[in-house]
Parts: sequence; structure tokens; C-alpha cells
Amino acid sequence: MLCQLAGGKRGDTRARLDDPAMLYELKLDGVRIVAHKAGGKVKLVYRSSRDASKVYPEIASAISALPHDDLVLDGEIVALGPDGLPSFELLQRRIAAETGDVARAMRSLPVAYLVFDALAVHGRDVRGEALERRKAFVTELLPSRAVVAPHDGYVGRGAELYAMCEAKGLEGVVGKRLGSRYRPGERTSDWVKWKTYLEDDFVVVGFTEGEGSRKALGALDLATYEGGRLVVRGKVGSGLGDRVLTVLSAVLPTLSVAEPAAEGPVGKGASALRRASPRREGALLRVLERRSPPGARLLGHPRRRGAHVVRLRTYERETMKIIVIGGGIIGTAAALRLRDRGANVTVLERAVIGAEASTVAAGILGGQVEAHDEAQLRTFVRARDGYASFVADLEQRTGIAVGHKVCGIVKLVENEARARKDCDLHASLGLRAELLQGPEVREVEPSVAEDRRLALYFPDDAQVEPERLLRALTVAAHAAGVTLRTGAHVTGLVVSGGVCRGVSVGSETIGADAVVLAAGSWASLVPGVPSETPRVTPARGQIVALEQRPARTKRIVFHEGGYVVPRGDGRVLCGSTVEHVGYEKAVTAKGLVDILSTACSAVPSLASATLSGTASNFRPLVRDADGPLVGASNLAGLHLATGHYRNGILLANETASAVVTAVLGH
Repeated sequence: MLCQLAGGKRGDTRARLDDPAMLYELKLDGVRIVAHKAGGKVKLVYRSSRDASKVYPEIASAISALPHDDLVLDGEIVALGPDGLPSFELLQRRIAAETGDVARAMRSLPVAYLVFDALAVHGRDVRGEALERRKAFVTELLPSRAVVAPHDGYVGRGAELYAMCEAKGLEGVVGKRLGSRYRPGERTSDWVKWKTYLEDDFVVVGFTEGEGSRKALGALDLATYEGGRLVVRGKVGSGLGDRVLTVLSAVLPTLSVAEPAAEGPVGKGASALRRASPRREGALLRVLERRSPPGARLLGHPRRRGAHVVRLRTYERETMKIIVIGGGIIGTAAALRLRDRGANVTVLERAVIGAEASTVAAGILGGQVEAHDEAQLRTFVRARDGYASFVADLEQRTGIAVGHKVCGIVKLVENEARARKDCDLHASLGLRAELLQGPEVREVEPSVAEDRRLALYFPDDAQVEPERLLRALTVAAHAAGVTLRTGAHVTGLVVSGGVCRGVSVGSETIGADAVVLAAGSWASLVPGVPSETPRVTPARGQIVALEQRPARTKRIVFHEGGYVVPRGDGRVLCGSTVEHVGYEKAVTAKGLVDILSTACSAVPSLASATLSGTASNFRPLVRDADGPLVGASNLAGLHLATGHYRNGILLANETASAVVTAVLGH
């Protein structure tokens, strides 16, 4: 029996992950095996019907030792890492062991068989019985802690499992309909899987000749750049469509040479690839799914129909040198992503890291509440939904919690017709949005004033704490090898032959292969920026910090004069003004009155909160362009990452990805 892949937007996915009529299991990063035991003899069978008994003799022995006979069990063989989580990297190494090495592999690379279903018990076919009854058979037949053990499931708790998978880099969740029968070989809606896809770009550094029905190519050895080094990450053979195979089979044999291009072993029988001359091209493959936790050195199978050749290009051993102007969240996120792709990156910050808007922002991830049209909505929601994996990676690298949480946003409104139209747009895109009327408003957020009787509710919008986020980005960037220079005021771009070749910092000239301008509201003040580049101007915003203990407000509240952002621990941020006063950084009496009066009108309990701080800074506004300035500029070698206005925190990760594409071409 096979799983259908869950579709739809993330909001729709999460709703079904909470279905009380479904039993949810972790999707194991292993190899599917059906075990047959009859007359004391055991046979392990892959989905392809090949015999796996000799590859995993310890599993066969454990099943043979069970005090039960005439069994057919369905499950997965997994290899567990030191952290107790499934490791596809370790399993690949076990699979690759030669027949004569299995005994040694059993000792150094042990595996377990986690059983999630029973097809026959004591010779009786139980496939027609309800799922929960078959799960009970598994529990009765198998010990709970052994090399062959039950794989537990949890009714109605799929969202919890999925969140854990995102945080730990696990493959995903499988939901199974209670009461469903086992239907061999069928892919039905009774079994649904939600996968946490992790995508990356890989360089093809080796290949094997095809055989059988797939004559063009067999398997590919793939590598990624790690700190400027090209390192083998693993082998893939399945999931590559006909188009990919056609393109690769044409180019790869022409690049076959004896000397490996990457560090680490390529597969047996593989032809190693390397750059033979500046005009010889390698192959870059995109959208291959890592099925191991972030940081694992090997990868798993590519996502079905998800691998494609995005361009044929040279893979260089030389490291590209990149300068990022601006040490805020946008700049440091871009620098880290570029460094992860092997570039030599230097961040130049005129003051200190995060001196400006990054640490004054409220950190609202308003993927839905901030969008004003369908195109913007799609972009913002994609950015918001990408935050879970973005911050999970940062927290794993640094151990710094960045305060990311899906708290939902209540937007108080007055025009019911317009609110219904907005709600319909979100629903048409598969996004969760609710129109709250009358008492429903206070049911969702009890702290809202009783006279506020109409609101839009976006349960999947979220928040992050920008100061913590910046600290995590800075620590991760430094650890990855990014050079962070503070007090480095860029006094000009170095241009030669119509190409930006670096920057000047006072009397110092710093050469670079590319320059990324991420200077926020100061971007247009950097000498040498092309005059035709849309101008970035400052829009001042003031913000007020309150202390309210015990905390009374749970969700972010948008009102006609600004917003209220509760951190959940008694800290509350209220904002914000929009003022066009140039570069005058100040907190004004009028600004405070406007912010606090409208905030207390919307959330009356804030009137008794104590004032803990105020701040002001500048949003980078681009009046003459639609959206932020991200990507190549009119000056070759100069790339833009600025002008995000109210949504710099929300779009930081998306912008970093776009910068990598613009600068490195992948």
C-alpha cells in the first residue's frame, strides 16, 4: 500500500494534519521492506520484489526468533544516528557494503526494522481489518525495544509531528485513515504523506553507465561546495525524469576524465568529472531533496519529478570573492547563504552590525496581513512559510532561539464588504483566513476592545524577534567564515570597463568579483550607484515597548493606527508611525501619543502596562518601483538587496536566495 503526497498550501496541509480520524506516524528515512515468516524461515523483500535477506541478516534472525509464525509484516529498515534519529547517510553506507562485508557492517552500521503494519498473523490474512486492529496486532507480536519493533502512531497529532520534523530535519509525516483496509500496491487517500522538502543545488562529479531499461545513465555522484571546497555528498539514481537524463547523457560523457573534481569517493564504476579547461562545462542539478538532517554529508533520493538541470556551467575550484555592503538582517542573511555556496564573503558595515532598522523592527511575519494583491500575497506567504526551516537551520548552527512562533494576526477592520473580498481571495489560494464578527473577535483575541466587532483573522501569520535573529545570523556567518567588518564606511564603488570591481573604504580599495548593496535606507547614498537605479528614501517609524505582566494579549493585533505585538512573556511592542522627515532619527511626543492612544483604544488592557522603551529608525522606501530592489543592477557586478520598506524581516530569507541566484547563477 502506497501513500499519496499531500497537496495544497501549507495552511490546508496543517488543517488536515489535525484530523481526529487520522493516525499519524513519522515518515521514516529508510528502506521499505515486507517481511515474510513461514515455517520458521524468513524472507525480506524490497518494494521492487528483490530479496533483501542477505543484506540485513540481523533483521531476518530477529524475526526468525519471534515466538510467532506465518507472519507478513510491513515496515522500514532504518539506521539511527548518535542523536537517535534516522540517518539516511548511515543507511546508504550500510547498503553500499559488499556481500562479504555484511558481518562487519552489522557491527559498525547497525539497523532496525520498524514495523507499522501487519498483513498476515498466524497464517490469517488481516489486510481487510481496520487499521487500528492491524496496529494492535503489531504491538502484540513485537517487543517494544528490539531490533524489530513497532512503529508508533498518534491519533490527531500530525501537526505536532510535522513541526518536530521541520525542526529536526526529518523527512515528514504519514497520515493513515482510521478504519481503513490494507490495499497492496494501491496509492490511495487513506494514506497521505507530508514531506519536509529540503532543496539544494548539486554539481555532478561522477556517473555510471546505464543498463537495462535505462541505458542512457545509471547513477550520478553529486557534490556541493563547502567553504570553497567541492565535496562529494552522495549518489542518486531514482527520481530523474527523461528530460534530465537526456540532457545529462549528452554532456557528461564528453567531460569524463581520470582525475576527480571533488573531495571524497565517487561510486564504484563511476567516471570522474573535472573542469578540463575554462570552456569545458560541468552540469549543475537543482531541486534534489536531502533526506538527512541538515548538516549530514550525504543525500538521499531526489524528489520525484523534482530534479532538473537548470543550466550547464563550469564548476570552478576557485572561490568567488563577494562584498556585501550593509550588516543588517538582509545583508548578513545574504552573506551567510553566499558563503554556504562556497563564496569568499566580506560584509562591510559603516557602524555596528544591526545598527539601524534590523534591531528596531517588530519582527512581524505578516505573509497574509501585509499583502495588498495576489502577486504580493503569493510572495509574502512563500517567505513566511519558509521561515520554519530558515530559523531551524540557524538555531541548529548556533543554539540561539530566535523567537519564531506562529501566533496568528487579528486585523481589526470596518468595511465588511472589503473584508469579505479579501477573505475570498485568500481562500481561493488555499490560505486560511476568517472573517470574525461580533463576539467572534474576542473569542479569538479576548484583549480586543468590546466595541471592535469586525476583524480578519490570519491564523498562520507569525513573528520572530529581530534582535535574536540578527545575533544568530551574525554568529552563524562568523562561524561559516564570513568576514564581518564594522566601522567600514564605503566611500565609493570601484568601476572598471563598465563593471563593478570592488569598493573603496576611505583610502583602501577592496577588490571583488561581485558587490551586493544591502545598505537599507542608505543604499542610494553610496557613491557610484547608477543614477537610473530607483532611489531609496527613509520613512521614519517610531515604536514603543511596554511591559504587561501577566501577559494578556496572545495574538498580534493590527488596528487603524498601527499594531500590537505581544512576545508572550509580558513584553509588548506597539507601533508605528510613518514619517517622511529625511534622516532625522527621533522619538517625538506626537509619535508616542499617536501610537499609545490607538493601541490602547484597540487593546484597552495596555493602558495599565508600564513603559519600558522607545526607538525610531528608517524603513527603506522605493517610491518609483513595485516592491524591493533585489537582483542585478544596471551596473554589471553590482547586485541589489534593498528597498523592502515594511517587510525586510519577512523577506530576508527569500532575498538571500534571490541574491545567490543573481550572483552565482544558481
